[in-house]
Amino acid sequence: MIQFLSAHPGLVEGSPRAPGVLRQAQDQRRWGTLGRAAIAALALLALPSPALAQQAVEQRLATYRERVERLEDQLAIENLQADFGYYFDKGLWNEVAALFARDGSFE
Repeated sequence: MIQFLSAHPGLVEGSPRAPGVLRQAQDQRRWGTLGRAAIAALALLALPSPALAQQAVEQRLATYRERVERLEDQLAIENLQADFGYYFDKGLWNEVAALFARDGSFE
């Protein structure tokens, strides 16, 4: 307290301003400590927790699996088209027919 009073030369004990200024200084110190604690708590909340990090990894893996599946499907379609073209050009009708599903339909 003495150190605080010496930092404010206009503050003299017993003056009418003393209780208000002291209360204000105490509030500032208390809120300063609380403010720092609140900032630290928010910083900890902002850090990804292991559970959230694991979910993010699992979500990325699911996205990659879907993408790989789509690319594999596209490759299979391109190979089917290439096979059809080759068999058709060579007149290999039985092989062309084997590329189609038995119960398929043409729309």
